[in-house]
Amino acid sequence: MTDFTETEWQTIEAHLQNSPNYGMPERRDGSIVIASWNIRKFGQFAENGVTKKSPGAFRMIERFCSECDLIAIQE
Repeated sequence: MTDFTETEWQTIEAHLQNSPNYGMPERRDGSIVIASWNIRKFGQFAENGVTKKSPGAFRMIERFCSECDLIAIQE
């Protein structure tokens, strides 16, 4: 995964605000959105003990998960 700067994350988030359902399946009556997430590398740390995931990445994950009805997490 590419490491974006905080400014780049802000640009991405600004675009998503204009199109909040970008990348998400279309909602239909009587349907649900299910996602599966593999966390095998999610908790990896850089050499200095700081997580490799940037705050922008965590915000993107939170945004995606908040649009789902059911999330399966596996390792």
